[in-house]
Parts: sequence; C-alpha cells; structure tokens
Amino acid sequence: MDNKVHKSNRWKLIAIILFIYIALSFLLKKVGENISKNPVVSDDYISKVETGGDIEKMYLTMGPYDTAYAESATMSSLKKFEIFYPSAIDSMEKVPVVIFLNGTGTPASKYQALQKHMASWGFITIGNEEDNSFYGEAAELSIRYLELANSYDDEKTSNPLKGHIDFDNIGITGHSPKE
Repeated sequence: MDNKVHKSNRWKLIAIILFIYIALSFLLKKVGENISKNPVVSDDYISKVETGGDIEKMYLTMGPYDTAYAESATMSSLKKFEIFYPSAIDSMEKVPVVIFLNGTGTPASKYQALQKHMASWGFITIGNEEDNSFYGEAAELSIRYLELANSYDDEKTSNPLKGHIDFDNIGITGHSPKE
C-alpha cells in the first residue's frame, strides 16, 4: 500500500511540474509577442532626446520633406524590405541612401521612427526584418534591391524610386537594442 501511495504522489508531482512548464511556456510566449510588437525607438523620440548644441537640435527635428513608405516581400531571411523616402522624390534629382542593418533579434520595423526621420531630411532609407546582419548579406541584398528598383517599372504599378537613387552616396548604419 505504501508503494502505491508513493507512486501516486510521484505522478502528481510530475503532472504539477508539467503543468507549470506548459503555463510558463505559454506566458513567456505571450510576453515575447507583446515585447516584439513594441518599437525600440518610439515615434516621439525627437521630443525626448537632449541635444548638446544648435546643430544637433536643428537636425533632431523632422526635416522639410513629408515621407512615404513602401515595403516589398522577399523570399530570403530578410523577410521584407522597408523603405522610407521623401514624398516629393519625383521632383528630386538623385537621393542619397542609408541602409539600416539589424542588431541581433531586432528588425528594422522596431526602428521605423529613425528611418522616417532620415527620409524627412531627404534620404531614402531601407531596412529589413532579418534576425541579424553580421554576415553582410543584408547590406548586399539591400543594394541589389535598390539597383532593381532604380530601373524597374511596369505599366501596372508605379515605382517612385526609379531613376532617383544616388548610388554614389550610400551610407550604412546599424542598430541593436539597449540591454
């Protein structure tokens, strides 16, 4: 009889541990989903950053251009390209580019406020949803995508970037979340 009680308690303990494991897994997944939806840089960051001088203060404000956004799916680990550019790009000659490379586990969608801010100052920005960018593939594929976008046009869709990308003026920036 004592052995049966001991086995019964063991199964109860296993069931409790299994229940706790499943509950914690579910909870951690939900917390992770909520965190992943929040941007790392909020839309109002420009009003919260303290500057050290007049030049920094001037460029921390939004620039003179309204911005537009486009995205394009990709079949690679980049998942999609996210592009911000001045809305008035049709009236501009050549527009410089800034490529946003991701920090580990931090896609460009968490930094859209920065991309939009730079586009308001007359830049095309391109980012993606890759989990990390330490191999350089994301930078290369972003440039290749822009090369296609600079020349591609068809009758069904308009391509505002066509002919406006300045390949002689490309910058790269990286980002990683603050731990």
